[in-house]
Amino acid sequence: MSFSPTLTIGARGTKALDRAIAGELGIPTLLLMDRAAAELRRVLEELFAERGIPARRALVFIACGTGGNGGDGLALARHLTGLVQRVEVYSLDPEGERTSGDAAVMFRSTQQLDIPIFSLAKLADSITAVQAAGAADRLVLVDAVYGAGFDPDRPVAPAFAAYCRTLARHPELPVLACDLPSGVAADDGRLASPEAAVRATVTASFLFASTGNWTWPGRAQAGRIVTCRLGVPDAWLRTRIEALNDPWTAVLLDAPHAARLLAPMAADAHKGRRGHALLAAGSWAYPGAALLAVRAAHAGGAGLVTAMTTPELARLILQARPETLIRPWPDTAPLDAFAALAAAADAVLVGPGLDAGPAPGLPRLPLVMTALRHARRLILDADALNALAQDGDLETAFAALGARTRRGQEPAVLTPHPGEFARLQPFAPGESRLAAARRLALATGSIVVLKGAGTVIAHPDPAVPLRINSSGNAGLARGGSGDLLGGLMLALCVNDLPLTDAVELAVWLHGDAADRMLPACGERDLVAEDWLTGLRHSFQATAALREEMEAP
Repeated sequence: MSFSPTLTIGARGTKALDRAIAGELGIPTLLLMDRAAAELRRVLEELFAERGIPARRALVFIACGTGGNGGDGLALARHLTGLVQRVEVYSLDPEGERTSGDAAVMFRSTQQLDIPIFSLAKLADSITAVQAAGAADRLVLVDAVYGAGFDPDRPVAPAFAAYCRTLARHPELPVLACDLPSGVAADDGRLASPEAAVRATVTASFLFASTGNWTWPGRAQAGRIVTCRLGVPDAWLRTRIEALNDPWTAVLLDAPHAARLLAPMAADAHKGRRGHALLAAGSWAYPGAALLAVRAAHAGGAGLVTAMTTPELARLILQARPETLIRPWPDTAPLDAFAALAAAADAVLVGPGLDAGPAPGLPRLPLVMTALRHARRLILDADALNALAQDGDLETAFAALGARTRRGQEPAVLTPHPGEFARLQPFAPGESRLAAARRLALATGSIVVLKGAGTVIAHPDPAVPLRINSSGNAGLARGGSGDLLGGLMLALCVNDLPLTDAVELAVWLHGDAADRMLPACGERDLVAEDWLTGLRHSFQATAALREEMEAP
C-alpha cells in the first residue's frame, strides 16, 4: 500500500519550504502568497455556507500584521472584492510604513483598490457598530496578524493584546485563522499567555499544517484545521522537509496512518500466533486497574493473556474474563518466577494499580528491574514509573532503561501521564510537551508516550520524528483510561507489528474508540464499557479504511 503520513512542520520548515519553492521551482513568493489568498477565499466561502451566510451579504474584517501572514490577509482582501458586501482591513501598520517584502506589495495593491485599511485598535468599535446595525450574524473575522514567526518568549505587543481581548468579548464571532491562530508558536503550540492568543473557528494552513496547530495548548486555539497545498507537488515537499531534519517536524497519527498499521488477521491464525501477553498489575488497593488492563488486552486481540496476581484479584479477573490465564505470586522466589514468565511472553505490561507492590513482601521496584532485564517487549505504566522515580535513584533507573538497547533488546515503552512524567523528569519552565517528551526519550533510551490531550510519542533516536495523536476527547479524562491504553498496547505489541507501529496504533485506537462513542454517551458519561464497545467499532472502521486504501 502506497502511503505518505500526514506531516506537520515548525517555523524553520515553513521558511525552508518558501525558499526552496522560489529557488528550485522558480515560483515567486508573491505568486505563492496570491495562491494562499485564493485558498483562504475558498475556505472562507465554505465557512459562509456552514454559517448560512450568503456571500453577497457577508461582512469580512481582516486583521493583518506587517509580515507574510499579513500579506496573505491583504491579498485575500483583493480576492474578496466583488464577492462579499463589505471587506475591511484592520492593520498593526495602517500607514504601511513597517510592512515589508511581499506584504508591502499587497498593501499597495489594497490601497489602489480603495479597500479601507484601519488601525487594528479600531476593530472593537467596528464590531460594536455592526452589532448595533443588527448585522452581527453576517460578520466573519480573518486573523492574519502573526504567522509562523510568532515567538512566545517575547513580550506581547499592547496592540495585539488589546486585539485578543476584543475577540474574547465576542466568542460568537466566527474566525478564520491564516496559517495558525495569532499568538500560537508554530514549533510547539506554546502561547505567550492564554489571554494573548486568537481562538479560531477554522485554521487554514499552507503546504503542511503547523505542528503548533496540532499540539496543546495551540490545538485548543486552532478549531478545525484545513491544509492547502497551493499547487506544489506533495512528493517534492516531503523530500525537502525530510532532508531538513527539523526537530519540530512531526507525524500526525490519523485514521489513514492507523489503517496502514493495522494488519489483517491471518486466515490460519491460532492463539499461539496471536501472541502471549503478560501483566503484572493491580493490588489490594487498586484491583480495578488490573481488570481494566486485562479486558483491554483481550479486546485488543492478544491470543493468550496471563495475569500474575494474588488469589483475591484472580477471582475478580476470572469472573469478568474467564479465558485469562492466572499465575499466582509464589511465596518463595517470586521474582525468579516472574522472570521466567516474562522471558517466555511476547510482551509484558507492568504497573497499573501496583501501589507499593503486587503482593505482600514484594516491592514494586525489584519487579520493574526484573522486567527490564527479562521482558522481550516491555510497557511500563503508572506505579512502575513511580517506582523508578521514587523508590530508588533516577540515575540508576535511567541506566537500567538504557541498558536494554545495549543488550540488544528493544527499548522499553514508558506511558506516563503528566504527573508521572514530572516525577521522572520535571518540566523545565516554559517547556512544551513535545520538547519534554523528546528529552525523556533521549535520557532513558526509551519510547515515551506522554499521555493527555494530543498524546505525544517520542523515540530515543532523535532522527525519528515526533508523533502527535489526533484522536480522543475529554471523555478519557478519568481514572482507568490509562489502564485501558496499557492493555490495548500490550495486545498489539504481542503481534508481529514493529514496536513503534504497535505503540502508535494503540494510541490512535484508544482515542478513536472514545470518539466513536460520543454520539451515544457524550464526554461526561464515557466509562470503560462504552470504550470497549467503541474499540470494536474502531477496529472495524480502521480495517475497512485499510481495504479501501488498498483497493485498485
